[in-house]
Amino acid sequence: MIDIKYFLLGLVLVVATAMSAGCWSMQEIVMGNDTGADTDTDSDSDSDVDTDADSDSDMNANIYIAAGGSHTCALLDSGDVKCWGDNGSGQIGDGTTVDKNTPVDVIGLSSGVQEISAGVEHTCVVLDSGGVMCWGHSGEGQLGDGTTLWVNTTPVDVSGLFSDVQAVTTGGWHTCALLTSGGMKCWGNNNTGQLGDGTTEDKTTPVDVIGLSSGVQAIAAGFYHTCALLTSGGVKCWGRNWFGQIGNGISGIDEHEATPVDVSGLSSGVQAIAAGRSNTCALLTSGGMKCWGSNGSGQLGNGIFGIDEHETTPVDVSGLFSDVQAVTTGGWHTCALL
Repeated sequence: MIDIKYFLLGLVLVVATAMSAGCWSMQEIVMGNDTGADTDTDSDSDSDVDTDADSDSDMNANIYIAAGGSHTCALLDSGDVKCWGDNGSGQIGDGTTVDKNTPVDVIGLSSGVQEISAGVEHTCVVLDSGGVMCWGHSGEGQLGDGTTLWVNTTPVDVSGLFSDVQAVTTGGWHTCALLTSGGMKCWGNNNTGQLGDGTTEDKTTPVDVIGLSSGVQAIAAGFYHTCALLTSGGVKCWGRNWFGQIGNGISGIDEHEATPVDVSGLSSGVQAIAAGRSNTCALLTSGGMKCWGSNGSGQLGNGIFGIDEHETTPVDVSGLFSDVQAVTTGGWHTCALL
């Protein structure tokens, strides 16, 4: 058993009460059996979260955890944010570039935060006001403030997004926001079209995702691809498609989509999505699961794996045809909350 109350999209979970979680990768399917949870979407680092409510008086309520490349952040019930780990690009947000092995306060975010997401070397939050702030590495513009500074040690406002944002997701080196209107904006690295604006040029401020000005209910960003769950229950993805992670039936070293395309067979019936390094998964309204993309470590959960294994369209996750409540994807593994 693992202590989890909600197992949310991408990198975020809430630590609180006992439920069952199953995870799979490499040669076998295993059950999570301790208080650690690797929720890293874009790297192979581990995030071991202490779920003992009495172990830290400052972190004794519901905690939303966001695990990045080599750093981790916690959003407390109070709206306070604390981070720890690698800080070479300022992704801890404490005004320094010194690594931290215990949680420290993020400058200026002692309250008023409602959501958090961590990329490889940057971190972003949605404020109670609906605005977005980010900090850390911005060499590709992923902080969205119009700059490409490699080190940003404190949070900065994302240009033009001072209100009306309901969710944020961080990919490898890009970031996307879901607006209250149901539209999407993305910024940062765009070398394979992961911003969805029809180009492959990096953007230092938010741009509209073509065709998604409304009708989006959830978003997920992988290393170099992005997906949207529509209010219709359908799924669209875009960006790098080397391993079929876009789910449109094709793959290849030169394959990418710079605008959203439909995921084959998933025009409806999906309630949640998660994007890993090079794979994507969907939780169906039936409680079942489907995954697609890279399967080199068995992260699709269909009973096979191998260096050349991948699926360009969604496949069923073995044994998980119902009763799944939530799904999350790591760098090379996947977990489901039952």
